[in-house]
Amino acid sequence: MEREGRSLTFAWLAAVLLPLTLSSTPYGRTVSDTGVPLHGDRSRRFPAPLDSRWAEGRVLIRHPSRSTGAHCLHDPFPPRERAKDIRAVAVAAQANSAEHDRLLLHTFGERRYDVQNQLLWYSDRYTNHILDTSKLQAQHSPGRVGIMDKSSFFALPDRGHLVVLAESDLFLCYIAR
Repeated sequence: MEREGRSLTFAWLAAVLLPLTLSSTPYGRTVSDTGVPLHGDRSRRFPAPLDSRWAEGRVLIRHPSRSTGAHCLHDPFPPRERAKDIRAVAVAAQANSAEHDRLLLHTFGERRYDVQNQLLWYSDRYTNHILDTSKLQAQHSPGRVGIMDKSSFFALPDRGHLVVLAESDLFLCYIAR
């Protein structure tokens, strides 16, 4: 039974945690937290008898060593800060738009649902995700707030009526005047 528990743990690490840790999705932390019950469940199924000092000491030594080992693996590889570019501009977008208004969103000329979802999460605003810059410029009316990647913004031919409210490394938030 102990071999089965070990193989389950290694299967969990190889099949779930390793790919999610190496990917750019934010799900790695959530899924890794669900791996903790694998160890907790094992100790609940095989409790140490209270009258056996050897078994009691073995449980006390084994579980702290597991958590220490996990921390030793976690500290050299701290989690990446996610969505920092969107967080910086989402605050300005939320402050300068009405609650029922949709934000204009243009992301490098391609549909980026990760950016759209992060913007919804941090600004609590829905977006109109527009891929073509000519269609985007047609949507600019006074007071309309938008988020755009910097390279596309500076490539716009007529941006004189757009005022930049906030910017990050990749994106900027603007309002049309």
